[in-house]
Amino acid sequence: MRLRFITGVIIIAALATSVLFVHAAWLSQPEAGAPVEITVEQGMSGQAVRQMLASRGLVSSIGYRLYAYLDGGAARPKAGRYELRHGASYASISRMLALGQQREDVTIRLIEGKTLDDERVQLAALGVAPEFFTSIVGSPRRNPSSFDRTLEERYSFLSSIPAGQSLEGYLFPDTYRVWKDAIAEALIHKQLNEFLEKIAVPYADQQKKS
Repeated sequence: MRLRFITGVIIIAALATSVLFVHAAWLSQPEAGAPVEITVEQGMSGQAVRQMLASRGLVSSIGYRLYAYLDGGAARPKAGRYELRHGASYASISRMLALGQQREDVTIRLIEGKTLDDERVQLAALGVAPEFFTSIVGSPRRNPSSFDRTLEERYSFLSSIPAGQSLEGYLFPDTYRVWKDAIAEALIHKQLNEFLEKIAVPYADQQKKS
């Protein structure tokens, strides 16, 4: 009789645990209130992320570990900053971390004939500090300065530009879509790639002769 009672208790406890796990893993809904911000560093393991989530009260460490056995994506979080809410299901948390940080992009139209100063003003309206833009491309007019010469490592054609000069004339005008959180770097690289493809490579022989 006692053995049956103990067995019954174990079965009921197991069923209750299973119900709680299923709810937390797939059915739970985010709670109202301020989100919890977490940062997943580059190279951070799934175990380290699980421990961080548990320490912030977002998941049960044991429950999320069990869920990771069922969903391989939970073991492969991507680096980034995330806003999560208490009560969110393990599935929704795992999916968000596996997909990675969602980034907003912006479309920028650069018209032919515009100068670096014009582009600097245009990007300033999008939140790019003029000084930061200048540190990469240089300045051709007032207080002339050189562009960031480390760009030569990726774009060898820039090595022909004399010391102290800017990238005036090398940033190809076009319409570009870039990530909003890295406008200047992304845009400059795209413009240089276009210059490489449409000017530097096709006219390489003429440049050597001249």
